[in-house]
Amino acid sequence: MTLMSMTGFGRAEQSEGAYTAVTEVKTLNHRYLDVSVHLSSGISPEWEVEARRQVEQTFRRGRVEVFITLEARPEATQQLCVDRSVARQYYEYLKELSDIHNLAFDLSAAQLAQLPGVAHLQEVFPEPHEIESLLRSCLSAGLDEAATMRRNEGATLQDRLQALLTAFSDSVSQVRESAAEVEKRRYEALVERVRHLLEEELQSVEELDIRSEVALAVQRTSVVEEIGRLDSHVDQFAAELAADRGSGRKLEFLAGEMLRETNTVAAKVADAELSEVALHMKTTLEDIREQVRNIE
Repeated sequence: MTLMSMTGFGRAEQSEGAYTAVTEVKTLNHRYLDVSVHLSSGISPEWEVEARRQVEQTFRRGRVEVFITLEARPEATQQLCVDRSVARQYYEYLKELSDIHNLAFDLSAAQLAQLPGVAHLQEVFPEPHEIESLLRSCLSAGLDEAATMRRNEGATLQDRLQALLTAFSDSVSQVRESAAEVEKRRYEALVERVRHLLEEELQSVEELDIRSEVALAVQRTSVVEEIGRLDSHVDQFAAELAADRGSGRKLEFLAGEMLRETNTVAAKVADAELSEVALHMKTTLEDIREQVRNIE
């Protein structure tokens, strides 16, 4: 079983030839998968499509920010360019001056290259195919590290959720066991009260009629159906926790349904002890909902 948290961080640095790639991956909670890719200069903007594809193959939910930078040794990014036309014009002009003024003409290539506009260094960027394998490998390593952290966080969340679910299930069992006795006491108390009121009014009503009406009144406050649905939701929640890469969205839904049923139970029970148990159930569920919000 693997639960994945949505909180993680990964960093990778790899080199190939004259280039070094650095990838950082940061992931946070988000209802859906929200990917943001930031590329440094030297990386074609078109490569963002490939980066997004790799992220989508790794994660299902969460806000994922990917930062990819490319560094290179100077000789790989700077190219010496010579403007031959400008050099020729310098040469011809200086030769002409030396002839007109009868001057010695002694011009070396090194001197010519130092004249303005003849030679300069120009920044060049690698062709996509030159760095594609490096970028793909570096991004994969960064995503793997972030995924490992998310799995580790997920394991911690699973333990916490399992403990909370066990506590909640115990409370449901307590309500189930006590509710029947509480309803029985309520039923008998209502029967006696109605009988007493009827005697005071000197009205004659069949015992069976009294008990039928009271039974209907008690049934309206019964929590049997709610407890049955809570049992079902607890089983589904436990199954999702144990599933291979359980779904945080499904767990959120189940937690919401359990809270809805628990609120109904809390409103129906007319017993101080059960009301306290129901309040504890609601508190536990709020903790569960807080935890599952961080599950992928």
